[in-house]
Amino acid sequence: MNGMILLLIEPSQIRLAGVFFYKRGIKEMNEKIFTDYNERIDILRNRNMTINKRSSIHRNVIKNYNYYNVINAYKDLFLEVITPEEKYKSGTTPDQLLALYKFDENLRIILLRYILQIEEKIKHHITQSFFGHFSSSEQLTDIEKQELHRDTAYLNINYYDISSKEKSVTYSKFQRIVNNMIGRHYDKDNSSIKKYKDEHQYIPMWVLFNILMFGNISKYFTILKKEIKKDVMKQLGVTWTFQIEEETINQFESTLEILTLARNICAHNERLYCFQHNIVLKDRFLSFRNALPQPQDVKFKNRTTMKYSIYSVLFLVSNFINEREKRLMLKEIDKEIQYLDKKLHTISVDDVLRYMNMNHNWYEKLLKV
Repeated sequence: MNGMILLLIEPSQIRLAGVFFYKRGIKEMNEKIFTDYNERIDILRNRNMTINKRSSIHRNVIKNYNYYNVINAYKDLFLEVITPEEKYKSGTTPDQLLALYKFDENLRIILLRYILQIEEKIKHHITQSFFGHFSSSEQLTDIEKQELHRDTAYLNINYYDISSKEKSVTYSKFQRIVNNMIGRHYDKDNSSIKKYKDEHQYIPMWVLFNILMFGNISKYFTILKKEIKKDVMKQLGVTWTFQIEEETINQFESTLEILTLARNICAHNERLYCFQHNIVLKDRFLSFRNALPQPQDVKFKNRTTMKYSIYSVLFLVSNFINEREKRLMLKEIDKEIQYLDKKLHTISVDDVLRYMNMNHNWYEKLLKV
């Protein structure tokens, strides 16, 4: 073979090799390198964005805001959909993307305020229901009841539902999280944690809950005894809409998951207006169907998508705050939508509402929740 080396490889290996080198080449071509202010303006102009040389409003968006957080994050609605390369709709200006960014920022601020209130309520009712249940239990001795406030007692496995492998794992993880959080806050000189540890050698549940995240609490709820769960839900005004109790309990646990996701997005300044999740909320739960368009209404083919969007978060929050707070929240959101409407001219605020799956009479629907 004249010194040549023959490599015997399968066709699939050739295809895989081709894919590898092709992807590697694409990656190098699309490498995200740093661009300065003028280069960013040129890139956007080449993509059909209008940036007036004499407009400080246009240029200041590029100059004063993180390009990734504003332009990349909020460009989708402003892009032409039929072009192979990224191209903005005619008339798109940086200040419109900034307006959408500001709208989303204010939406996060509004929702986080109310979600934190709900989080506090849930922590309070879990504490009350837990101690109310076991303090009146005939299965506990007087000494056990007297020591129930200690973390060495209330974290005892006997007080929890570990009837499945999943719940057993959740319990073990929760214990590790609690120990880690107590140690971390003690080392950081958290006054309440340090005081109780140093003076009493234990951390009461109502103090512990102050350092736990909503996600920790939502997981903790899943391992509570059934009667405690039912009491917590009763205190929060959850009605039993299913014949089988576990269905309503499961739906409430899904509620906690959704609110946790939304809370984290708000707290970490991620995009909220296009929020999507894959957690099922049934039409019967909290009468969700009444807040949605009728299934046969052909004008709203996105009815199903609404149930997995930011609208589901607004629905849930509306259910767990009082009437005055709900009206205030909805007015605040509506005000932000109206303000955004004045700032847009390439797209309409209706385009934004469709993107949010709120292109129906959302305000009136949620008022009746």
